[in-house]
Amino acid sequence: MTTALEVEESADRVVVHLARPEVRNAIDHQMVNELHAVCDLLENRPRVLLLAGKGGNFAAAKQACEKALELDEKYVKAIAKKGDLEMLMKEYHKAIETYKKGLAIEPSNAACKQGLQRVQTAIYNEGGDKGR
Repeated sequence: MTTALEVEESADRVVVHLARPEVRNAIDHQMVNELHAVCDLLENRPRVLLLAGKGGNFAAAKQACEKALELDEKYVKAIAKKGDLEMLMKEYHKAIETYKKGLAIEPSNAACKQGLQRVQTAIYNEGGDKGR
């Protein structure tokens, strides 16, 4: 049986990808049941939930990062992921601001350092910021 969700668990979070890109991750009965199972998992062991969709629709994933940051504005992993998503959306200057915010909180954070380098290279290679 095909699953509607891809679930990745770690000590501090659960990442759930909606895995129905062929229908723009529309929610059906099966997905609802699988989401209930994820809720049960989080009730038994509370952690941050990051919810994203497969298939290149990055706005929802960025929104999930922003929601996580509403809960904990110093959650550097969510900050780094938000920067990654802004870069994928070609919002380069937003990504730079986001990575710098993460580095202000955790100066040695590798994900933010690497993301900042990637976005600066992308700006150079593409000759500007398409996300402004």
